[in-house]
Amino acid sequence: MAAIAPAPDVTFSKRTLPFPTEDILILPMADDDLLSAAETAGWSFGYEDNPFTNFTSPEPIRPRNDDDHRIAQAKSASRFKEMVSGPDANLNMVMKIVQKGEEHKVLGAAFWGLPGERHKDLDKSKLEVEKLEAWSDIHEKNWNTLMNTFQAAKDEILKEQAAKCLYLKILFIHTDYQSAGLGKRLLQHGFDYADKFRIPVCLESSKAGRPVYERMGFKVEKMIKVEGADLDSPFMVRWA
Repeated sequence: MAAIAPAPDVTFSKRTLPFPTEDILILPMADDDLLSAAETAGWSFGYEDNPFTNFTSPEPIRPRNDDDHRIAQAKSASRFKEMVSGPDANLNMVMKIVQKGEEHKVLGAAFWGLPGERHKDLDKSKLEVEKLEAWSDIHEKNWNTLMNTFQAAKDEILKEQAAKCLYLKILFIHTDYQSAGLGKRLLQHGFDYADKFRIPVCLESSKAGRPVYERMGFKVEKMIKVEGADLDSPFMVRWA
């Protein structure tokens, strides 16, 4: 996919970037961006008091200290690689947002599932050694419960359009650059793709993220409750 440079103008809300807005680039993620992306995701989501992390990476496999966090970031990078250059990479659109001249310092990213992509259960017994290590801090049963619950909500709400939906798997911005409009730019990139093909965009949000997505045109269609998890997630759709 061709790079977009510069990204469309978006009004910033709370924070001013330390570089000119015309230096913002949205580019496809590459393998040599993955560790930087994983580090940024770690800064964005944190490792504590996160319902998603508490469920998918519970004690005792959750990272506990800086060394553990560095190892966890390397594992996340390996999992990201499956979406960027793995066998099913053609089912994903993975974009990074960077500053011109600092193209491998990932300030944020959006991982999109393209129309037709569906969840596949994690089965650690069938993974090669390298991939097994990458998934070692993820609880297999809980992961599959969560992803299957999300897939069921997608099928229920979107019905025949479920196979046509552009699905936002994950979006994150480094804490130092949040509230400066970068997330909106990444979303707009996805909207441009969806509008071109006249398809809906869907996602599961955190409670904190819900107002942001509502301002971007999403509507809450269902509150998802995950069995065994302290997690209530709004399933949101931006209809075509």
